[in-house]
Amino acid sequence: MGMTSATDFRLEPTGMNAPKLPVRIAHIITSLELAGSEQQDFLLLERLDRTRFAPHVIAFFPGGMEERFRSLGIAVDIIQCHKVRLSALLECWRKLREIRPAIVHTIGQSANVWGRSAAALARVPIIIASERNSAEIKGGLRLAIDRLLARLTTAVIANSNHSAAFFSQRGIVREPKLTTIRNGIDASAFRPALRASATGVIGTVGEMRKTKYHRDALHAYQRVAARIPHARLEIAGDGALRGELEADIRRLGFEENVVLHGWVRQINDFLGRLDVYVHPAHHEGLPNALMEAMACGLSCVAYDTPGCAELIRDGQTGLLVPIGECEAMGDAVVSLLLDRALAARLGKAAREFIGQHFSVDRMVSQHVSLYERAMTEAAMTPPRRKVAVLDCAGH
Repeated sequence: MGMTSATDFRLEPTGMNAPKLPVRIAHIITSLELAGSEQQDFLLLERLDRTRFAPHVIAFFPGGMEERFRSLGIAVDIIQCHKVRLSALLECWRKLREIRPAIVHTIGQSANVWGRSAAALARVPIIIASERNSAEIKGGLRLAIDRLLARLTTAVIANSNHSAAFFSQRGIVREPKLTTIRNGIDASAFRPALRASATGVIGTVGEMRKTKYHRDALHAYQRVAARIPHARLEIAGDGALRGELEADIRRLGFEENVVLHGWVRQINDFLGRLDVYVHPAHHEGLPNALMEAMACGLSCVAYDTPGCAELIRDGQTGLLVPIGECEAMGDAVVSLLLDRALAARLGKAAREFIGQHFSVDRMVSQHVSLYERAMTEAAMTPPRRKVAVLDCAGH
């Protein structure tokens, strides 16, 4: 397998000697599902200055976000494979040899490993790997891989304070390499969803996989339904565990009161129907779905995970309950459905908090600053050395 020399990639520092043509940047993403990581990457690429950067998207699995990326005029390549494995590594390497980007930015666990490895083999000058899950769920093997890949790293991004602390404390990366860039939400794009009286609609959003704990939302709803019989639970999302969730709904006799919508394209419309939003995940980085619900001005109930606690100040911008205590989550929902003044106060504070601290423009400008700093450092680095940037952002 031949190697591409770093000199094959056009890379110069910005400033007086900046190239006239935009810098090629490849974003490698695990899938193109309508999920939080993909949404964040879309927001970043949507606002990336095309006179300075020319983005290209590579994905290992297709999904509903593909057309949205294409609508931006961005080329999208799908590497077809049933599992992300060595064949994907080879295909990704070939695609990078064809595109010849100066920067590779990977998003998602599998893309972080295989995409970053392909970029290193192709000798891409700058490699950014974006990890958008809670760092605490990493096993020993994954941590060992992170430590190995971190040897190529000049900067590490975490999208939450607790993720940054985790990587520092575990010795994977420390300052001055460690940087925190939090998710961005366009709060102005979400309509406030406050009502004078509750209709009893509870909702949650997320991919139906083990780490999202949709069953906890169902059990919390069971507690709510015992006190407010007309209440409904609506779930947006899909995934491998949908069949199990449907079986639980039938077993509990909730077929008419619990609605599974699948992936929802107009999330604003979905959230606008809710009275209360619940977030039942036991592990989170910085949950995009919760941020969107808060941006809608919804009163929210979440488990007291480190990621959720960075968004919800208990009793001020929402309610936090101990992790795994479904009955406590149900009781908190009941309190918000019955006390609309409390729900309105928390929802208003949540919307203001997101608008003040999690703007998209801030997120984009911080990424651009990182790209430019890495390009400047790479241009001054001897050819045999490779520059890598690892973005360890949580979901």
